[in-house]
Amino acid sequence: MIHTSVEIAAPPDQVKNVKDDVISGTMGGVNFTAKIIECNANTLSWTGPPVYGLFRGIHVFRFEKSTVTGGGTTFVQEESFVGIMAWAFSPVLPLGWVTKSYFNKFNAELKGEAEARYTHS
Repeated sequence: MIHTSVEIAAPPDQVKNVKDDVISGTMGGVNFTAKIIECNANTLSWTGPPVYGLFRGIHVFRFEKSTVTGGGTTFVQEESFVGIMAWAFSPVLPLGWVTKSYFNKFNAELKGEAEARYTHS
């Protein structure tokens, strides 16, 4: 499992509003769509179709009331992988490092956008 988190100086409801309405896109030139598994006040999780039958990821966003940043949010992003090639996403292997770096970049951009919106509202 790859796990990242970031402290955001904005409440969870504000952070959850920094989103797109559709879970679909292109990564590395490959189009993807995702099936939402859970969507509630604190969690959004989804899974995509298996990639060439080799692995499938289960991705989770959690929005938790921060115990570190007063009035803020701890945003947690994690992904578990299943399938015969799931091992390749171990956080101690290069593909895991790259994936974690993308998660951290996303976290930083979400933090910046949420804090900019919250402090200007």
